[in-house]
Amino acid sequence: MLKNIRKIVLWLFIIMIVSFSISIILFRSAGVNFWDFANLDSDFSGFDQANNVKGKFTNTINDESYFDLESVNKINVSTASTDIRFIPEDRADIKVHYYGSIASSNNITLPNITSELENTTLNIKINHKNLISLGFSFFNLNLDVYIPREYSKSIMAKTASGDVSIDNLGIENLNLESVSGDIKSESVYTEKTSFKSVSGDIKVEDYKGELTAETVSGDLSLDIS
Repeated sequence: MLKNIRKIVLWLFIIMIVSFSISIILFRSAGVNFWDFANLDSDFSGFDQANNVKGKFTNTINDESYFDLESVNKINVSTASTDIRFIPEDRADIKVHYYGSIASSNNITLPNITSELENTTLNIKINHKNLISLGFSFFNLNLDVYIPREYSKSIMAKTASGDVSIDNLGIENLNLESVSGDIKSESVYTEKTSFKSVSGDIKVEDYKGELTAETVSGDLSLDIS
């Protein structure tokens, strides 16, 4: 019995060494050094500022578009992993700003944004292509939607792993959904709001209105006036 256990442990050790060696080879072929990660936070938030992680291909995205406030009654945002921020400002139009950095071992097709006004709905979508490839890709992408403070209609946002945040806004309807990303709101006043997540955290501070909030395995923190 003891002999068999030793054999199993030995084989597990060999598999670990081989896997680690393969990982080093792949990282080096991708132009990535393990020390590149030394100054990054656990959520890779330092990636963009420090430009620590480098691949054979490094790209930046900086896309802006503007829409007339009077033409929009609903803002609908859809992303896969991009963080979304709704930012109220003293402005007369709606500004959509998609930006960030990508480092990859292969010359991948960059994600792009489509912002289109259909009737009175502003649809904002991040499109990803060639997500499955041999090699490595590191993304730090953000989507900021600047909204006039007087905007009072509806906002909807869905993301898979990105975080969603909204602050200091009073609107009719708000619907935010995420699979693993966090949802945060502060000083938001609505007639009806729905926050949903599977494993992400939901944090609500200084909220007024009808609220439905649910998360399967994430933390839930509510401060409702």
